Amino acid sequence: VFITRLVVDFIFLIDMFLQFFTSYVRRTPRGEEWEVRSKQIVLHYLSTWFTLDFITLIPFELFSMQMGNAALEELTMIKVIRVLRLLKLTRLARSSRLAQRLEAPISLPYQHLALMRCVLVLVLLCHWLASLWATTIQLVPDGTPTWIDDIAASDESFGVDTRGNPFRVYVSSFYFCSYTMTSVGYGDIGPKNIL
Repeated sequence: VFITRLVVDFIFLIDMFLQFFTSYVRRTPRGEEWEVRSKQIVLHYLSTWFTLDFITLIPFELFSMQMGNAALEELTMIKVIRVLRLLKLTRLARSSRLAQRLEAPISLPYQHLALMRCVLVLVLLCHWLASLWATTIQLVPDGTPTWIDDIAASDESFGVDTRGNPFRVYVSSFYFCSYTMTSVGYGDIGPKNIL
């Protein structure tokens, strides 16, 4: 897992480096034009995605391993910031031409393709939100009421340890996010606080 994270970080580092040389579309009174001047490309990248890219590329795991500092390893806020890297994936999805290449040979009607895209985006968004929702359990101190408490109490009567099983926590949070996004109300899982 650690090696995989380093490989992904290295790919994002290459992407960050290439962004300094990648032209972008800018709006002008005459319409849209490609910006090819190096100085403008660098300034544009520095003012848009660079800060997020730089923060998400800092290898906090590597620092914590070298320093042996358990306090640095426990900083969950840093892990939450790294989740912001998902925003970059939305750019990839927006510029992807894979769907356009598959449209013609398969000859799917546009309505079916649009429905599949909608479902795919909904499932992907539910996954991201479920991951963030499940992370909220780790962000609060032990003993603080959380949304998983009611589920854990009901599962306990069947001898199931919900908190000790990450898959059960993920399924519960995915259920909450999908139910919230696709219907009205929160269903049987709701947010909690200490007030």
